[in-house]
Parts: sequence; structure tokens; C-alpha cells
Amino acid sequence: MVVELRRIGNESLTLVTALEKACFPSDFWSRATLRGVLARWSDSVSVGAFARGELVGYVSASLSEPWEVHVLSLAVAPGHRGRGTASRLVSSVLHWACMRGCTRAFLEVRVSSESARAAYERLGFCCEGVSDGYYEDGGAALVMSMDLSPEQEVAGIATAFRDLFDGRVPRVGVILGSGIGWLAEIDEPGFAVPYEQIPGMSGSSVEGHKGMLLVNGNGSTVYLMGRRHHYQGYDGRQVSALPAALASLGVDSWLLTTSAGAVVPDLRTGDAVVITDHVNLSGCVPAEPLRPVGPSVYSRRLGVKTVEMGFEAGMPVREGVFACVSGPAYETGSEVSLLADSGVDVVSMSTVQEALALASQGCEVIGVALVTNDVGSGESVSHTEVLRAQTAVRSAQGALLRKLVEKMELGK
Repeated sequence: MVVELRRIGNESLTLVTALEKACFPSDFWSRATLRGVLARWSDSVSVGAFARGELVGYVSASLSEPWEVHVLSLAVAPGHRGRGTASRLVSSVLHWACMRGCTRAFLEVRVSSESARAAYERLGFCCEGVSDGYYEDGGAALVMSMDLSPEQEVAGIATAFRDLFDGRVPRVGVILGSGIGWLAEIDEPGFAVPYEQIPGMSGSSVEGHKGMLLVNGNGSTVYLMGRRHHYQGYDGRQVSALPAALASLGVDSWLLTTSAGAVVPDLRTGDAVVITDHVNLSGCVPAEPLRPVGPSVYSRRLGVKTVEMGFEAGMPVREGVFACVSGPAYETGSEVSLLADSGVDVVSMSTVQEALALASQGCEVIGVALVTNDVGSGESVSHTEVLRAQTAVRSAQGALLRKLVEKMELGK
């Protein structure tokens, strides 16, 4: 059974309360306490683990000092223990902390809970001491800690935007692929920041990307109008730095768009493919989390909703597998055949690094590949042709993508 991770807040209070009672029948946190733990702040995070829509685990953490993260709570339903869910949850909040520049993580566990102590030791935590009378019933806590490897470039970007957002962090992030800047133009305008003015982000644009960050009028969504690519000389950390920084501040739900080439013959220019999985052939990956992301990089929940919306509106939308290549050369006929034989539907030179970086922090990610060239058209493919295809793409998919962003803003 695939378990998906995604950020949660007080909208999940009832589910978390029930999970606490199931996990700790005589020692669960009160609803009032959990309401404070789950509150969404730029310096705290909660991640839930979902199996077939059911909450089967959660973790919460907050920054206790400028460079320290405190793991506040962790619970996994009895039937889902021993399957790696707990380690993935803890990994997500520690990776989040690394994006904020943390160098140390610590937590408390009951001295009498040997199984919990052993689980944390397997993750790399070490015993630091004992805190007597830590729990309300007078029980002692074992204090455990571990060193972290901070991502300083990402942390620098996060610090700059923490002040800029002034406590109003957008919940939704949208990354716009080549020529897809029109999606941001549909929304009500707010404020924009050129990449050149963001620490470490100068020189990031290519043709078809405006190279700026745009927040919409009501502050609910941030658009990244352009992205870094591996073929420009950036490594995986640099490619994903800006979205990773925004995610660390609380941008929890992400739509990643990409202009892509069709690999299978039944796709046409203007079609949309909701990414269910990917094949990373780029040789480029972002910073590694404590534990691998696993099979659930892309949100099944959002993917199904998007396909349903497309079907209801009569729009050409389907699910498929996406391949990321290094570029900047476009694929030869033999390469397209190889990708098709491997089960790939669409291909481009981006998206995977960002998806991995965001999923590793517990963000909910949906990827949508917008087809800009067909298979076997007989025409050579160039970046200029990709940009010209945006008229057809916008006509076919503009309404669907706008509706998807609106649903993400509402948390649906």
C-alpha cells in the first residue's frame, strides 16, 4: 500500500486527535494542545501520512532556536508501524529544517519507551541526557539529538522572503515552464520580485521565462515565472533552491508545469498529461533527505481530481509517465523510441529535481506536462517551436489549470 505524505494543519485536527488516541490510549495530547501544534507558522511544520485517504501517521516540528529544530510529536497507527512510515515522516521535517539552515535536531521520548528510543537511534539520533519530570504525569524524558547538514543557499533565500511575506506566506506555489507565463497573467496581480533581486538567483532565466517571482493579489499563490535547468550548469541543489526555500516557509501545495514533447503517438499539441511517475535520465538530483522520498512523489489525490475536471470539461487530459533529460539538445528519433519502449509518455528537461526537493519536505506536488510537439510530425523541434505552441496549449488547457489552482488555494 502506497503511503503519501503531505503537509497538514488544523483542518486535520479531528483526524490527528483520533490518531493520537489510537496510538497513545492513556497518554494522548489534548485537542487544545494539538490545535497549537498543528497551527501553520513559517517556523513550524506538520506532515501527515495518508494511505487510501486515511491518516495513518503524522509528525510536527518547530524551530526552537535560530539553528535548531525540535521534533514535537510523532505518531503512526499501530497497523502501519514497521513499514518505514515513521522514518519518512521524521525525514521530511528534518529536511525542512535543513532548508532553514538548522545544524541540530532534538526531541524527547519517555525513558520507558525502549522501542521509540531504538527507532530514533536507527535514524541517527543519540542520547544526550535525561529531563526529570518532563511529562505532566511526572515521567522522565530521554533527550535525543543529531547533527544536521544545513542548505545555506536555500536558507538565505528563505530568510529574505520571510521578511518580505511578513507572516502572510502563500499556501500554493506554481512553477511555470517555457512559455507558460500566461497562467500567472490570468490571476489578479499582486507584487513581483525579479530573480536578479533574490539572493543567489541571478542569471536563472532562459528564453520564454520572465525570470521573476509573482504573488497574486490576495496573497494565496506564488508563481515562479522561470526555472533553472541542469544544462545551464546548475546542479540539483541550485535547480531546486528557490522552490525549496519557499516550501520551508510554508508554501505547502505545488503545481509544477512543463512544456513537454510527446513520446507516444496518441498525444497531440495542446494535450495535458498529469504526471503519475517519472524517469530521471538527467543525472541531476537535489539535496538528499535523511530517507529517500519513496514511490509517492506526485499527489494521487490532486492527480485524480485534475483528470476528472478535464473529463468533465471535455479537455484532453490523461495520466502518464514523465521523463526528465539533461538537454539542451532535443531527442533523436531513436531516443524517443527508447523512451516509448520504457513506458514514458512525455519528456522535457526539467521538473523532476523540483518535485523531489518539494516532496522530501512533505509538500503535496502535482506535475502537469503540456504537450508542445507531437511524435513523428516530420518537423524539427526547437525552443522557438515550443514557445510558438503556447497558443494551442493555452486554448486547450488554460481554463483547466486556472480551476486547478483555485481548488489548490481552497485546499480541495
